Amino acid sequence: MGNNIKLLCIHNVVLNDGTLAFSEGKEYRGYKTSLRDMYTFKRVIRAKSNQGDRHIIKEIDSDRLDIFYGKHFIEIQ
Repeated sequence: MGNNIKLLCIHNVVLNDGTLAFSEGKEYRGYKTSLRDMYTFKRVIRAKSNQGDRHIIKEIDSDRLDIFYGKHFIEIQ
């Protein structure tokens, strides 16, 4: 499977400014990557929104975004 993950949005994601970032029923390509967070690296899953902006949708090594991820996305084949 590599670093790419095929995702289905199961619940709209609306940003604080009212922008619909991810649409229910639409497929997205997620990908695993590492980001530097101050002095450490954290492994995350990112996806591009409807506007083409990259968003962190899950932290792989912590449960901080698990509720968000489980509410809004499922992995598909």
